[in-house]
Amino acid sequence: YYNKQDFVPAYADKNMFHFFLPRMSFPMSIGKRVNSRYYDMTGNYYGEKLTQQYVDAVYTAFVEKCQGKTNEVVIKEAVGSKQGRGVKKCTVLSKESLNTLLTQSESKNFVLQIAVQQHPFFAQFNEDSVNIIRITTWRKGNEVYVLSPCIRFGIKGSHTDIAYVNGTEIINVVRIDQDGTIQRKYDTLNGEWIDLPAGINTTVPEWHSVLKSVRTNALELPYFDFVAWDITVDSDNQVVCIEYNLKWPGTIVYQYAHGPM
Repeated sequence: YYNKQDFVPAYADKNMFHFFLPRMSFPMSIGKRVNSRYYDMTGNYYGEKLTQQYVDAVYTAFVEKCQGKTNEVVIKEAVGSKQGRGVKKCTVLSKESLNTLLTQSESKNFVLQIAVQQHPFFAQFNEDSVNIIRITTWRKGNEVYVLSPCIRFGIKGSHTDIAYVNGTEIINVVRIDQDGTIQRKYDTLNGEWIDLPAGINTTVPEWHSVLKSVRTNALELPYFDFVAWDITVDSDNQVVCIEYNLKWPGTIVYQYAHGPM
């Protein structure tokens, strides 16, 4: 009802996020493949075959943009992926290792990003995954309302905040109250309530910046009034949108944490 569904496939393409929301910060892209065609981070076209020229350009961008802070990249499906599926975290130490990564990818639509270095607040839940704030916005007229904000974090050994163990989906969420503090328990898809470790930091960093970012950018998606954002804060205290969700934003586990939307 609130979202124009025939527009979702284009807007949900991760390679197009920065075109639709130029004022939102996303993970730094260094390369992409769109409809079987290779492009570098500046939009230069390299054809449909993987070439050494393309590998050289992407590796140069990686070295320049990561500034020695990390040797990890994330390659993910840009179209049709959801719930953390199709996401791989890899180490790049040379042009040869980057070439191997790109050669092994069979995807016709991927985005290659420098791995986000998350704020210690988010790392405290699980250091292996990039943990996020799932925050849903609903636009009514000119007003943007924030619904059921939660921290969502992964499990040990998983690099995404949603994991699958023997085919079972694992989601852990912590309620965020409107003042930016979290509850000291987390809940699961099974409806379990589990205590967080004692001494955990309960204050979400850059909370007001997160709220301002999603409210501002919600107004820039004119065909979608109901948007679920996956937001993190990096080690430089910058608000970063990992992705936004338009077709299946999810509601159930967040209502376990908050009550009815």
